[in-house]
Amino acid sequence: MAGAQSKKDHTLKDMFIHPSGRQEDRPAATATTGSQAEDKQLEALVTRSFFEALFTSFRDDLHSVKKELSQDLKVLRMEMSELGGRVPMLEDRETPRDEEIA
Repeated sequence: MAGAQSKKDHTLKDMFIHPSGRQEDRPAATATTGSQAEDKQLEALVTRSFFEALFTSFRDDLHSVKKELSQDLKVLRMEMSELGGRVPMLEDRETPRDEEIA
């Protein structure tokens, strides 16, 4: 009887849901290689999905910044053409020559 009682005394960590839907006891020290392989495949899939989503988000952000910069550049070009090609603010500023920088 003691053996039967000890078999029923499981914590949630000792149980897992099998892909077929049935619950099984997880072996104490050794996990089956099948479940380890499934875990690694699932982990790889989740990792790949995460990085694909991250890349897509980054790419979309990059395209949006590129559009904004393109619009800003168009506005600056229009303003420069209205000023006759001169940008007084930049011409008045002293800039060091290449020789001075080196």
